[in-house]
Amino acid sequence: MDDNLALSTKPPANQESPARIGLCALGSTYFVSYAALGLLFPFLPLVLHSKGLADAQIALAMAMSGVSSLIAPNFFAHIADRFLSCRRLLPLLLTGNALALLLLTRTTILLDSSIVIFLLFATLVPSLSMLDSFTLDIVKNQPPSAIPPITFQRYRIWGSLGFIAPACLMIFLPDWRALTATDLLIIGASASMIAACIGLALPSNIPHRNNPTRPLYAAIQAAWKPPLRGVFLANTIAGMGLATFFIVFPRFLHELNFSAVEIGLITNIGVASEILMMPFIGSFISFIGLKSMIIIGFASIPLRLFTLAMYPSQTIVLLTQILHGPLVIGVFIALPMYLQEHADNSFRHSLQNLNVTVSHGIARCLGPAIAALYFSNSIETEANQLSISFIAIGLSGILAVVLCTAPSKKNGQRA
Repeated sequence: MDDNLALSTKPPANQESPARIGLCALGSTYFVSYAALGLLFPFLPLVLHSKGLADAQIALAMAMSGVSSLIAPNFFAHIADRFLSCRRLLPLLLTGNALALLLLTRTTILLDSSIVIFLLFATLVPSLSMLDSFTLDIVKNQPPSAIPPITFQRYRIWGSLGFIAPACLMIFLPDWRALTATDLLIIGASASMIAACIGLALPSNIPHRNNPTRPLYAAIQAAWKPPLRGVFLANTIAGMGLATFFIVFPRFLHELNFSAVEIGLITNIGVASEILMMPFIGSFISFIGLKSMIIIGFASIPLRLFTLAMYPSQTIVLLTQILHGPLVIGVFIALPMYLQEHADNSFRHSLQNLNVTVSHGIARCLGPAIAALYFSNSIETEANQLSISFIAIGLSGILAVVLCTAPSKKNGQRA
């Protein structure tokens, strides 16, 4: 692994306790924030379906998450790079996320559901991406003197653990099978508020105001040049497929007669595979490199989706969840680390959030919009619609691998 990704701080004796508290708060914020995400992500399409929305309407409503991701991440990243420390900004975003989750439980029609989803993802997506860029900033800017080293995955693993925690704990509740998707959203809102309170104890960081270049402009310049250009294009295509997958997969599980809480448990099988891989990320990267890890993440998409399309059964669903681990490690952990190596302190948040704008914004607008058009005009049965959607998503993964592995030239050499 790059030395910058494995450095650590050991503060002076009089500062050691506050620093330790701040780093404990960082892990706790990851855990509780992703617990809220785990209570939202697998069930959001089911919440909309329970309100009477058809599949095409659900796809349109979910597309609003992409619209918000076109605007909000870069706006808040600029604030983080120039004006407010993440210790102040993250609690505000997490509070907004909690309020939006509560509003979502009160919506009844397509229009107000779409508006609330816009507000929800306008706070959720920037808060999670900023948490990553904030952690990467701590990792890169620490002096090399202290032991043990701080690494990105050391704190990011708490997010994965938090994601699976709610479903694992709920099985001990009486009548846990009777919990509805809306009930889980209310619990998720409570988790977001707890994360906002913990975020007030995060380590302090000072925005970098000495660079006259606007952070977003500097980030766009870096993204447009090799070697980042191919990665950004690949992530856009893969993001279109994944945005559609997260819409149709809960419906697919519902058609296979899984209950709402069981859907959460199934999702957690995939998260468990990423947790098992997480301690070995440093060894993987040292052996094959960050770029290869990203390509493996993209390649896991078609392998998983083609298998589901060909063999739609409960057993295959459980087995293919193992492929969720390489996907997350490659696309959501190795890729931000790769971007970290190509950013300086003046536009670190903006580069990470530009990636979010591309993979969550553009992709989540186009992917669900295409899916909505297909669902509204298709004469296939619902089971066939879902299978064909999986094949299309798998093809997006293949195209992402091609774009990511295509040679790019910089100064006459392969990048």
